[in-house]
Parts: sequence; structure tokens; C-alpha cells
Amino acid sequence: MKRSDIAHIVFVLGLLASCTIRPKHAEMQQRLQQLSAFNLADSLFTTDKQEEAQDLVSYFDAKGTPNEQMLAHYLLGRAYADLHEAPTALHCYQDAAARADTTAKDCDFAQLSRVYGQAATIFYQQNLFRQQIDDLAMAERYAWQANDTVAALLFYAHQALGYDNLQMADSSLFVYQKAACLLSQYGYEQLSAGFSGVIAEKLLAQGRVQEAGEQLRNYETSSGYFDEQGNIAHGREIYYYWKGRYLMEVRRYDAAERFFRKELREGRDYNAQNSGAYGLAQLYQRIHKPDSAAKYAIYAYAMNDSLYAATTTDAVLQAKSMYEYTRHQAMAQQQKERADRKSRQAWVLGVGCLVIGVVAVFIVWRQVVRRRQALRRYQQLQDAYDHTLSELNRLHHIDKKLRELQRHEETLSRMIIEKEQTARQQQLELARYKLKEQEAEEKCNTWKSRLNDDPVFQQLSIKAAAGQLLTATEWVEVENLLARLAPEFSQFLMSKSHLLSTYEHQICVLTSLFIRPKQIGCLIGVDGSYISKMRNTIVKKLFDGEKGKELDRLLMEMC
Repeated sequence: MKRSDIAHIVFVLGLLASCTIRPKHAEMQQRLQQLSAFNLADSLFTTDKQEEAQDLVSYFDAKGTPNEQMLAHYLLGRAYADLHEAPTALHCYQDAAARADTTAKDCDFAQLSRVYGQAATIFYQQNLFRQQIDDLAMAERYAWQANDTVAALLFYAHQALGYDNLQMADSSLFVYQKAACLLSQYGYEQLSAGFSGVIAEKLLAQGRVQEAGEQLRNYETSSGYFDEQGNIAHGREIYYYWKGRYLMEVRRYDAAERFFRKELREGRDYNAQNSGAYGLAQLYQRIHKPDSAAKYAIYAYAMNDSLYAATTTDAVLQAKSMYEYTRHQAMAQQQKERADRKSRQAWVLGVGCLVIGVVAVFIVWRQVVRRRQALRRYQQLQDAYDHTLSELNRLHHIDKKLRELQRHEETLSRMIIEKEQTARQQQLELARYKLKEQEAEEKCNTWKSRLNDDPVFQQLSIKAAAGQLLTATEWVEVENLLARLAPEFSQFLMSKSHLLSTYEHQICVLTSLFIRPKQIGCLIGVDGSYISKMRNTIVKKLFDGEKGKELDRLLMEMC
């Protein structure tokens, strides 16, 4: 066989190999998008779909982009979630988040926010409410980076569920109200009104009846949940209980009774039955009908037992999902066997490629030897020619250097003049900078003087020195102090609220009031080392700065 024939065979084999790899990648990308569409259609994942997702993870972990790897791990987590295997699903979501390259321009922040949203759902189901709030905050952050305003605000609003379960009613109410306000500001009036019902319930619990009535009216007129007869959409019948409680507080007892009975009649779950019966028991007790009050109190007690039993059953099922490892072990064994088969196939392919490579190297080596011999003969002739040219070029080079020296002398003169002008400008800028520093120091002293005369600041200083945690009421007073003494700075913080977390907002407020980082940690209940990290984050978000130590100066310029 001729050497030219061997070279042709090697070329054809390489071409065939590249043609088989590219269609394989395109096929896997298509399978990934099809499984993603299946998930977006809210279809239920089965064991077959789980195996499909596992194959995609194995492939894209080796050959995919960060976005493809994140999506594959996310879909595998969705499959495990539908198969009621919460620990494995959560592990997949964490793997998906780890695969994302948040520094890349093409990072799919929208997908990353959904990853954290699904992880938060699992934490909520497992009663890990602190972790749920943290993951929802991450989901909100990446939704903002994806310019998905609605998703960001809904992720923020859902944090209130965690606060509810942590018995932090004030924080829950604050989150709901802020979310509703921001949705309204961005033009999503119907979504904003959808939170009015739960806000009304929390206001009633605090005895703020008039505000609760306003929220209920907004819920009824703007949420879109009601038909022309005033009946609410199925699944939201708890509204009748809220409405009945409000009417009872304003002493419209007949109307309140109608809504409580409507809750009993149309609400089908244990919670609705318990709420309706409890509302009637309270109503009859208030209008002095002890027999009727006792009747519905007993019914409410029975419904409460049923609700507790249902909740306990759900908790048992959730706990069961945490400890079912047999299926995982079997799947791990299957994956190991598949990996072994692929390893053997890769070994055979590697040996074949090695043989082809040796043949190709031998052919190339022979060609290189022949080319070197021809080049050596050519080089001898070229050297003689180059020597003659180099002498000629040397003379031209000398002439060129002389002309360049003349030009350099002129350039040097211009540079000296320019440097002198630059020095004068720098002196002027230094003088302006010193004047600006003096003005800033005077402004800081004036701001301190105004704060020292304010009783709210004096009380804040006492609590900061004592290392005590601020209450929600005291936070409102501090916010009002800032709005009263530095309204422009307060408005600036409100305009940036969508960029800052709750802790970051609080750090900005307390830093502008000359509270030291260690005292800030005590006031808001955060470790001091975490304060330094958040200060760096705040500078980057608000001022495109690089170091947290610049935060005090930057905020003082805004006051």
C-alpha cells in the first residue's frame, strides 16, 4: 500500500470520528430541551424520566456548558421530587446551583432562580423554615439579575410563609405589605391585590380593624378572584372566614354569620370547616347564645383534630422520604454498571485511536525528514542572498535611526510641556480635593450634631452600647428618624430596595447613623464577620465600589 493511500485512510477515519461526535451532542441537547419542556408543562416525572435525566447529567457534566449542566441537574432534582425522594432532590438542586457560572455574561439567571425556588419548597415541606427563607432570598436575587420583576417580587413575598411558621408575625406582615406595594408600583395591580386578603387577616389579628377592611375591599375589587355574584374562586374559600371576622369586629353580626356559614357550606377541607365553625362559636359567644356557641365550638374542636391528623400523616410521609435508601442503592449499582460498560468501550476506542495515531505519526515523520533535506539545500542558497540583503538593510537602518532621533527630540520637547501642564492640573485637583474633604468633614459634624439632639438617636445609641436587639417598633422609629432628618437619603434607600436584602438595608440605615459594625451586628442579630461581607456587597450594589470600608464615606455623602 502506498503512503498516499495510508494518509487518505487516516484522514477519512478522522473525518468520520468528528461527524459522529457532533450529531451526538446535538441529539443530547435536543433531549435536554424536550425534558425541560416536559417539566415546564407541569407533567409528573416517572422512573423512566428520572433515568433519562440521569443520562443527561452524566453526559453534560463531561461535555456541556455550565448552563446545560445546571439545567440537567435541576431536571434530575424535579424527577426525584415527583418520586417523593426529597433528600436526593435537594442534593440535585444544590448541585445545579454549584454548576452555574454567575460570572459569565450568558449565565441563565432565570433558571438559577428557579433552582433556588424549588430547593426552598423542599425546605418548607421539611419544616426547615430558616433555610427556606435563605433560598427564597437567593431566588429573588437571581430573578432580579434575570430582569424577571414578577418572579423576584413573588419569591420575596413567599418568604412571609417562613416567617409565619417561625412565629414572626411582624416580619411576615412587613414582607407581605412591601411585596404588595412593590407589585403595585411596577404596575401589577392584580397580583398586588392578591395579597390583600392575607394582609387583612394579619391586621385583624393585631386589632387594626379599619386597615383590614380597606385591604378586604381591595381584595374583592382588584384581585380577580371573584365572580359577578361575589363568590370567590374554588380553593380560596378561607376569605369568607376573614370577611366574617371583620364584620364581627365592626358589629355587623348578621352579615358575619352569613359569611361564617358560607365558609362551612363551600369550604371542603378540614381547615375551612374548622375556621367556619370557630367563627360561629366566637360570634354566638359574643351575642350571648351559649348553646349555639358550644355546638360550634365542639364541631371546631372535631375539625381541628381531623386537621391535626391530616397534618401528622403528611409529616410521616415526609419523614419516610428522608430515609428510603434501598432504591438509591439499587440505582447507584445500576449507574456503576453503566459506567463500567462505558469505561470498557472507551478503552477499546482508545486502543484503536492509539494504533491510528502511531501510523499517522510514522507517515508524518517520513514527510518531515524529506522536507528537512530540501530545506537544508534551500537554506544554503538563502543564506548567501540574505547576507547581501542584510548589509544593504544595515545601511538603510542607520539612516532611519538618524531620522528617528530627530523626531524623538521633537517628541521629547512636547512631552516635557505636556508633563508640566499635567503637574499644574494635578495641583489644582489636589487643592479641590482638600476643599472637598473639609466640606465633607463639616457636613459630617453637622449631621452628628443634629443626630445627638434627637431622642430617638439617643435611645438607639444606648441600645447599641448595650448590644441589644432592636424590636420592629424601634426599627420603625429609626426609619422615621432617617426620613425626617435626611429625606433625600431615605428616598435613595427606598429606590434601591429591590437590590438590597433586609439585612443590607438595615446596615445602610445604621451606618449612616454612625453605628459601628460590631454594634450593628448586635442590633440586627447578625455575626460581626458577616457584617463585613455584607458591607462589601452593599458597596458593589449601590456604588460599584470594591471595598466595604468605603461604605461610611459614600453613605455620608448621600446624607
